[in-house]
Amino acid sequence: MVLWDIITHDWDINVNTDAVLEYLKKRTSAGSIVVFHDSEKAFLQMKKILPEYLAWLKENGYVCKKIEQ
Repeated sequence: MVLWDIITHDWDINVNTDAVLEYLKKRTSAGSIVVFHDSEKAFLQMKKILPEYLAWLKENGYVCKKIEQ
């Protein structure tokens, strides 16, 4: 079982994407597991948040890894 520790609320069409990005930056630490939703409902929010978040992670020395089963 894998549990997440940060959720993006990207399914909420009223979410403030800038606020979510700031939330992610404050909460992310080594080993964080962040939930983004791969759904039509979350697509527009994820499309804005994810590239900016990934760039921030890279700039700050984080490495993203796939969770193996």
